[in-house]
This record gives sequence, structure tokens and C-alpha cells, in this order.
Amino acid sequence: MVLESEIESLDNAGVDESMTSQVSGRTIADLLDGVRRLGPDIDPLVAGLSIDVRALRQGHPRYDWDEFVVLMERMEHALGGPQGLERLGAGFEHITVAPVLRRITGFAATPLNLYRAAQRWALPRVLPQLESRIEPIDRGRLRIVCRIPDHEKPCPQLLHLATGAIRGCPTLLGLPPAEVSAEIESRRGQWIVVQPHSPSLATRVRTAARAAFSSRAAFEQLEKQQRELQQGLEDLQRAYARLEESEERYRALAENLEVEVADRTRELRRKNRDLRELQTLLLDAERLGTARDLAGRVAHSINNPLAALTSEVWGLLEEAGGEDPRLQELLELAYRVGDVVNRTLELYREGKIDRRSEQAHEILDDVRQSIAGPAKAKEIDLSIDAPGDLPTLLVDRPLVVTALESLAANAIEWLPRGGRLAIDASAHPASGCIRFRVTDNGPGIPEDQRERIFEPYFTTRKTGTGLGLPIANGVIRGHEGELRLEEAPGGGSRFIVDLPVAPRP
Repeated sequence: MVLESEIESLDNAGVDESMTSQVSGRTIADLLDGVRRLGPDIDPLVAGLSIDVRALRQGHPRYDWDEFVVLMERMEHALGGPQGLERLGAGFEHITVAPVLRRITGFAATPLNLYRAAQRWALPRVLPQLESRIEPIDRGRLRIVCRIPDHEKPCPQLLHLATGAIRGCPTLLGLPPAEVSAEIESRRGQWIVVQPHSPSLATRVRTAARAAFSSRAAFEQLEKQQRELQQGLEDLQRAYARLEESEERYRALAENLEVEVADRTRELRRKNRDLRELQTLLLDAERLGTARDLAGRVAHSINNPLAALTSEVWGLLEEAGGEDPRLQELLELAYRVGDVVNRTLELYREGKIDRRSEQAHEILDDVRQSIAGPAKAKEIDLSIDAPGDLPTLLVDRPLVVTALESLAANAIEWLPRGGRLAIDASAHPASGCIRFRVTDNGPGIPEDQRERIFEPYFTTRKTGTGLGLPIANGVIRGHEGELRLEEAPGGGSRFIVDLPVAPRP
């Protein structure tokens, strides 16, 4: 009933045709809030206009379209051009009608129905000036067209804003952003949208049921041991009670009982520790099951386009007589990506690791080649240090390189321009391992998120998949190593990777 009333309130909030040349104050307030989140000061944007920022959400103020167009032109300049407007549009989940739209479309579970709901209920309420239509092209693709009427002043900035909103719309359903190609004119915009895959409700139910049945026996065993622990505690309490009643008569026996009680207590503590370890193993098993499923999906999503890319590069290389160094480099890179994907898939499905003797500094040389470009693009101060005399590691080099690359790429993603990233390796004879450290001076990871960063699907980035850190953790643990997070000295984050050295012959 609540959902129906919300839909009815949107339908009944029909737009007065006399107001189609005006824009509501709440729409302007949502846009200014989004600009403020991106950093620019909003006071220069409204200077000289009749827009009262403090009164935008009070009552139902409306402002002329021409004045709104001036505001949009200023926003484009403040945000650095059309791409800045797209970033602003991508944050449309913060607008006033987004919560209602999310609840309405939560049962639809497809991006197409979400776009249709937005066209029907949200767009007429937010920007009645826009004329729009949605046309499915084929399975998975659709065309969206929006137009500003001829009697209104053109505003291409609004159409660039719509590009970001269309791209980010599927995130309301917990899906990745859509792939969007846009054609923007002064009054007209056309977008070809490739919808992200949306699993059906039945699929999600079957997956949950399989996970429940697979772990049922383990949980029953856990419950049985918990009952034994409870029974042991009750026995211990009764033993203490008997000891207090007979203290005077059996003083000598009390000493023997104290020894027995101490042994029983140690045994109970050991069982309790075993229970905690079993709980941890159960959680790891559930996460591994999820990671295996995800590894298959990721491999399928990458291998198909990678095969097409490899075939295309082969064709170009043959046309060039097989002597184009850049095409050869692209082909080698494609083979490397395919090898890493297949190795990761084998690790999660079969636990296969191709161990060979490797040197830590050679592993970090591979990592340097992979992340040097992204680090340079953000002007990151990158330093990589590994002595050449470290003990030998017995590892699957491509998998370990991929895990370290994932940690470094995660740091680069969160670092501000001009930040620092240091990667080093050192020997730890006491633990018999080589320790790799990935240290940055970024914003760090909040305390309430640190225990979840290795969970599949968990991510705080809008474009994140939640797979990088879980897969890296799986690779390290598959090598009998350990991956953990620490707070870096002076702020930032530090990931510690311990890998056992190769046994001496």
C-alpha cells in the first residue's frame, strides 16, 4: 500500500502545462547539491540570478527556463566541461525522487523497466520541458531520445547531464553502470544503451538454496559441538559445587580435583578455539564458493572479447608482414591477460598452482611495468624496492604478480593526484617468509569497512566490482601465505603480503 501511494503521488503530481517553461526549485537544489559534492563553490553559479539557494526546498518555487539555461552554462564551466556534467548526472541517485523511483523499480529488476519508470514518473516531475522516448533495439540494447522544444532556449549542457544519469541509472538496482554512446546536439540528444546483465529472481533463489544445502551439514556439526561445550560447562559448574560442599572433609582430594578442573578447563578452551576456527573455515568456504562462481563469470566476460581482440591483432599483424613491434606487443599482452584469467579460474575451481622458483625483485619488476602508466597519469610518486639477494620463492609468478597489481591498482584508484605509493620486499627469517608491503598516503580505509574488504561483491566505488581484493586474498592464501591490512605510518593504508620461501634442497 505504501508503494502504491507513492506511485499515485507521482502520477497526481502532474505538470501544469503553464509551467513547462519553468524549472522547479527542488530540481535546482538537487543539482546544486551535486555540484557541491564535486567540490566547486555554488555562490558564483547563482550570482546575479533570482535563485534563492536557501528557499529552493521551501514550498514550490519555480524559475524561468532561460535563467536555468544560464545556470547550466555556469555549471559546465565550473565542472570543467561536458565530462564534469556527466559526472554530476551520474550522481542522480541523490535527487528528491530517486528513493521513490528505487522502490518502484525494485520489483522490476531490469534496467529497461527502470528507464521506463524514470521516463513516466521522474522526468515529467523534474524537467517537464524535455520530450523523450525509449525504443528497444534488440535484446540488451535500447535507444533513448530527448529533445528540447523549439520554443525553448537550447541547452546542450542539460543533455550532457542526462548522459551521466542514463549511464548510472542501473546502479539503483545494484547493477554496474550501463555502457552508453551519446550523440548530443543543441536541442536533441540520442543515446544507445547497452544494459548490464540482471540475474532473474529464480536464479538468485537457486544460488542461495545451493549455498544453504551445501553448508547445512557443517552447521549441524557446529551445533553439536556447541551443545557438547554447553554440557561441559554445566559439568564444570556441578564439580565446583561439589567441591565447595566437601572442602572440609576432603581437603587432600580437593587438590586432585583442582588439577582435574584445570585440565578440563584447558580442554574446554581448546574446544572453544576449535569452534572459532571452524566458524572461520565455514565463512571462508562460503566466500570461496561465491568466488568460484564469480571467477567463472569474469573469465567468460573477458575471454570472449579477448579472443576477438587477439584474432583482430593477428589479422593486422599478418597484413603488416608480421614485423610491426607494436602489434606484437599488443598480442603478447593479450596472451598474458588470457593466461592470468585462466590461472585465476583454475585456482578457484581446482586449486591448481604452477609453482616455480622465482625472485622477489623480478616479480616486482613485472608489477612496475603494469602500474607505471596509471601511476604516471595521476602523477603518483611511485617507488619500488627489492634487494636482489632475497631468498627464492616457490610460487606461480603470474598469479602473485596479479595479486600485487590488484593491491597497487586499488591504492592508485584512491590516491589523490600527486600522492605517494611505495612497494618493497624484505626477508623475515623468523617466520620463514618474504614480506611484500604496498603502502600509500591516501585517505585510508574506515574502521567499519576493514573487516569486509576481502568479501566478494563488497565495494565502495561506484564503478567497482568487489572482486580485486577477494581474488588477491585467494591467490595469496592458495600459496599458504597471508594478506592483511594495516594503517600506514602518518596516515594511509598498508597491505602486507607474507609468502613462504622455497625450502632448501
